[in-house]
Amino acid sequence: MAEYKVANGNMNNGEQLDIQQNQSPTFVPSEWVCPPSGRLKLNTDAALNTMDQKSGFGAVLRDSNGMTLATFSLPFPRCYKLEILEALAIFYSLPRLIALQFSVHYIETDSLLVAKGLQSSNALVSEFHCILSYIRNLVTNFPGVQIFYVPRSANTYAHKLANTRLLRHFPLLFSSPTTAPTATALSSFASFASRSNPSGGSGRDMEIKSDRERSRGHGGGGGRGRSGGSGSGSGKDKIDALGRLMTRILRHMSSELNLSMRSDGFVKVNDILQLNMKTFAHIPLRSHTVDDVREAVRKDNKQRFSLLEENGELFIRANQGHSVTTVETEKLLQAIVSAEEIPVCVHGTYRKNLESILQSGLKRMKRLHIHFSRGLPTEGEVISGIRRNVEVLIYLDVKKALKEGMKLYISDNKVILSEGIDGVIPVKYFEKIESWPDRQPIPF
Repeated sequence: MAEYKVANGNMNNGEQLDIQQNQSPTFVPSEWVCPPSGRLKLNTDAALNTMDQKSGFGAVLRDSNGMTLATFSLPFPRCYKLEILEALAIFYSLPRLIALQFSVHYIETDSLLVAKGLQSSNALVSEFHCILSYIRNLVTNFPGVQIFYVPRSANTYAHKLANTRLLRHFPLLFSSPTTAPTATALSSFASFASRSNPSGGSGRDMEIKSDRERSRGHGGGGGRGRSGGSGSGSGKDKIDALGRLMTRILRHMSSELNLSMRSDGFVKVNDILQLNMKTFAHIPLRSHTVDDVREAVRKDNKQRFSLLEENGELFIRANQGHSVTTVETEKLLQAIVSAEEIPVCVHGTYRKNLESILQSGLKRMKRLHIHFSRGLPTEGEVISGIRRNVEVLIYLDVKKALKEGMKLYISDNKVILSEGIDGVIPVKYFEKIESWPDRQPIPF
């Protein structure tokens, strides 16, 4: 990122971000610049139409090749000051990336007020400063993240996404279930800031919830229920938040955190507990114990983890869902050699994805494998591998796939996984497609 001066955000112990704009124009890019290899960049922007009393924001996450990994845009229920909208664009983007388990290395905004506000140690109690305090908490989930001010010309994609909200009500473009922020949401920010320390660090009794957590109980009620309480006061929330962070670390973050991961996916528990990260419940990993980890594994109703003790050392791994290439499939999973082992092999998805799937097949995307379930969403035996609120079921012709050399595996928590053929399962291996929950056949 030599094109402009790096503004390195130090996330240690809740310290403030050091966000600077280099005043020399030679350091400020006039166009969007790809992040370095292996890094992801988030751009956010807001748009405001005071005449029509409409406002909205957009965000885009891209990789070092400029490939778009996720985009979304949302309307606001009313018009706020522009600096508040710009701050909210970051505030509402980060939990969605956490929920989808993306890493973020760079964040760009074309609001100099937001950049300077995040740099300031001023603990004013205002809507704007309260949102900035919350952003500081959220970015602790992305170790080493760097935040930049850029001109509008280097932020055009996010700006166009924000402007779509001024035209008409587009469907949500992001792949995580969410709702637009309500007009009353900002009232909680003042309460939050009054509990925050002067440096803008973590507020006490405040819980950062991911969209996946907010959506529990909707669309079929799958997954872990939550009590609705805030902060770290609930032991259940504390352990639940620990489990969610460990899932993200073990599946996607071992390389960037310099964790020593074995080829079978196991990592030392003590190494995880030494990381300088906070859970969604605002509890540092270093405050948790080995017993907390054991409890998180025991209470995980999707059985996402396995524990292993060797020579007095406790190891943990995620059973499936990895994007890190350290893991070797054969050492993590058990190979399926016969179609009789899995009478049902079904992939759940949504109607908005079906056209693309029928054109190019099922893709593993950023993960190592494409995921299938051994049963339907309502069958009690099914734990992982399919969400309960899916709208479309794609059945794999297991016998044909195995016969033609496709490798299938099953994880310890009974998720069926396949690398496909060069990362894709072509449509010719689909046995049938049904709508869910009415199970009507869908021609293809």
